[in-house]
Amino acid sequence: MLCLRERLDDELPLERMAEIAGVSPFHFLRMFRRFTGVTPALFLSALRLEEAKRLLLTTKRSVTDICFEVGYNSLGTFTTRFTQLVGLSPARLRRLGSGFRLAALAELAERLAAAVPNAGPFNVFGTLDGGGPVDGVIFLGLFAHSLPQERPLACTLLTASGPFQLNAPGPGRHYVFAASFSLAPQPQDFLLASRSVRQVAASGPLLLRAGGGPAGPLSLRLRPLSLLDPPLLVALPLLLAERSARAVVHDPDAVSHLVSS
Repeated sequence: MLCLRERLDDELPLERMAEIAGVSPFHFLRMFRRFTGVTPALFLSALRLEEAKRLLLTTKRSVTDICFEVGYNSLGTFTTRFTQLVGLSPARLRRLGSGFRLAALAELAERLAAAVPNAGPFNVFGTLDGGGPVDGVIFLGLFAHSLPQERPLACTLLTASGPFQLNAPGPGRHYVFAASFSLAPQPQDFLLASRSVRQVAASGPLLLRAGGGPAGPLSLRLRPLSLLDPPLLVALPLLLAERSARAVVHDPDAVSHLVSS
């Protein structure tokens, strides 16, 4: 695992990873998927994009330079992959992140916690146990895949352990993911899961059928994040703030203003 984290710009085919680990490629792949839930290639891709997020938010390097530094050979491929898995393009992440304020997120969390969503046939509900007081906020999202990548189908913020409800957009196989974000000293650190996420929880797959009623009750319990967990790529705080802003305005510039002010 350390080898992957330290060699983001290297070509590391499965055979080379297995050689470093001292096992056969078949055994390495099987054990890697068993402990992380993903293939080595997907894990390495997530590490590269997480480093790209860090460089975009903490340096003034160009997107092109960052693309090559994290191991991509094509700017187009990098931009497409980044936008797909993070939920925002590299340029938009940098633009929104430069003015991101924790106070704005705290206000959004309070509004979402106070809101009572309407019950519906495609809702997912249950209880989240944080194992103690929450030092920050808890993101809760509904995804179409087992990994919290790409934009969530539904999401909300919690300020404490307790009941939750998510309004699914329709029937299908869904996964619930929760992440507890600690209040980082610097607002931009809050946008980097590697610096601010301390605990996670997951449940799924949940099969929502037309006419089958809501899914639940679910019982989720946060656990400490480990080095075996793939990086959380989705820019959750920005996506939540962006979604909240779009509920009242439709001009992209106005959305950016509400997210960062």
